[in-house]
Amino acid sequence: MKAWRFHGFNDMRLDDVPVPICAPGQVLVEPLCVQPSVTEAQLALGIPTLAFDRVKRRLETEAPIQLFGHEFCARILEIGPGVSRFQPGDRVAA
Repeated sequence: MKAWRFHGFNDMRLDDVPVPICAPGQVLVEPLCVQPSVTEAQLALGIPTLAFDRVKRRLETEAPIQLFGHEFCARILEIGPGVSRFQPGDRVAA
């Protein structure tokens, strides 16, 4: 699958990544819409924010990292063991 990943300030790339595995207590979703937050947009450009130092440290030790996409709506594809509140096909947002 494709995912936007953050390789450095002003360096975002659409990379091929493995499809995540649905672990116990988790759900696997198909994103329908993703909205970058203002903070994420500022960080992508290297504009200092409250999270700037933490993201800079992560980039120095773990790049590439996934930064974008914590505001989304999606459809559940699969539920992991122990999930009882949701079912495949349910729509969710965060």
